Amino acid sequence: MKHSFWLIVLLFVVCAFIMSDVAEVMAEAGIPQTLRQQMLKQPSFTAWLVRWQASNPGLTLDAFQCIEAPQLSNFPVAEEGTLGVKEKEKMYSPDRAHYLYFPDPGGEPDQEVWLYNRKGDRTLERLGCIGSSSWYDGGFWLDNEHFIILSGFQNIREECWVMVEYWDFLNDQRFLYQAVLKCRAIQFSSE
Repeated sequence: MKHSFWLIVLLFVVCAFIMSDVAEVMAEAGIPQTLRQQMLKQPSFTAWLVRWQASNPGLTLDAFQCIEAPQLSNFPVAEEGTLGVKEKEKMYSPDRAHYLYFPDPGGEPDQEVWLYNRKGDRTLERLGCIGSSSWYDGGFWLDNEHFIILSGFQNIREECWVMVEYWDFLNDQRFLYQAVLKCRAIQFSSE
């Protein structure tokens, strides 16, 4: 009986150690090869990457590291008709059962992104809202349950991050990959 207690304690310690190693590997992992291949087939992604490579020679997909991989939770919800979404603003999934919506900020510095019908309940969920030092560059669908959102952030020290958010709403997961770049700081006019 005494040995089985210590065996259980040892098993618990080993499991905890393995789980912490898995979390560290996930945090340090880059974009998986299969996802890279899917993204590179998308003209909007390759154009986005080429645009950033023009000002950051040497930028490759190897520069992107996974910084966040939380489970999805409930997001703020709106009924479809309340946001005034126009048909031309909808970025549909291949089966047209879902769409992404990036509202025009209308002069405001904040931007949002919404997803329609994630749970099959015909509602819009706000996936993100970012402020004036950040931006959404758009997104695209990989299939009916997986999509990519492209975004970025710049601070006042001439650093910026470009980000690839991989969303798997079928399994309620989001993986955020970022690459740190040197950028020109935003120049504000005194006029």
